[in-house]
Amino acid sequence: MVDGMVLRGYEKDFAERCFKQIEGFGEYGFPESHAASFALLVYASCWFKTFYPDVFCAAILNSQPMGFYQPAQLVRDACDHGVE
Repeated sequence: MVDGMVLRGYEKDFAERCFKQIEGFGEYGFPESHAASFALLVYASCWFKTFYPDVFCAAILNSQPMGFYQPAQLVRDACDHGVE
C-alpha cells in the first residue's frame, strides 16, 4: 500500500501513517452488519439476565464450554443476582 501511494505522488511519511491507521483498525474493526447483529444479541442477553436470571444461567450453562467463564463463576453470578 505504501509503495502504491508513493508511486501515485503521496509523501512516504503520509503513506506510512495511513497504513498504520488502517493496520490499527484491523485489530478491532468489523462490518456494521456484524455490529448490528451482535448488538441485538447483547440486548436480548441483558434482558434475559435482568428479568429471568435463572433461565439465563441455565442457557449459558447448557452452552458450555464457551471458553469465557467457568461454570462455577456463572453459578456464583446467578446467586449474586437472586437465583436460589
